[in-house]
Amino acid sequence: MLIGGRIAQGLGAALLSPAALSVVTRTFRGEELNKALGVWSALGGGGSAVGVLLGGVLTGGPGWQWVFYVNVPIGVVVLVALTRNLPAALGAGPGARLDVPGALLVTAGTGTAIYALIDAGDQGWSSATTLGLLAGAVILYAVFVVVQRTSRSPLMDPRILSRRPVVSGVFLIMVATALMISVFFLGSFYLQHHQNFGTAALSAVPALLIVPSRRSVTA
Repeated sequence: MLIGGRIAQGLGAALLSPAALSVVTRTFRGEELNKALGVWSALGGGGSAVGVLLGGVLTGGPGWQWVFYVNVPIGVVVLVALTRNLPAALGAGPGARLDVPGALLVTAGTGTAIYALIDAGDQGWSSATTLGLLAGAVILYAVFVVVQRTSRSPLMDPRILSRRPVVSGVFLIMVATALMISVFFLGSFYLQHHQNFGTAALSAVPALLIVPSRRSVTA
């Protein structure tokens, strides 16, 4: 039930983020659009930091189960606010069908790659299982590119990756996201098991991730 609930949360988040961005770009124009995108980006970054803080407080207080419950009242409030503030019609955009094969392929490829990287700690990086999964991920991505080139309504135009600014931006975002998630994940283990902080306390002292501890300073 826990794994299923977490999968449902992930699917909801995967649908929510692009939907919110689409609403922003269809609702605002010109200078107002730039401001709206700035607010949207700030909320996304701030939400990551606040989420870690509140997650530790909930885990150390009423219990980790509340990380699921707390989203329900927030979602209800946001839904009511959206129905009252969003315009009834956002304007008709260019007609396009959902690229279901492309979405399934890129999701399967990404999931396979992530599973291979996670399982490599147990199976070994040179094991047949790990190498087979990584090869399968590469094949799925290759098929995804072929499907995108032949689809009438592609999920993504592969030609966009031939632009150097786009590739550079994607690479920087990937590195920044990997570093952020690594700090959140490994930092929590370090603070809780090495520095002996409780879950609520470690969420309130993120500066310890970059500031030397007293023990190391003394040494």
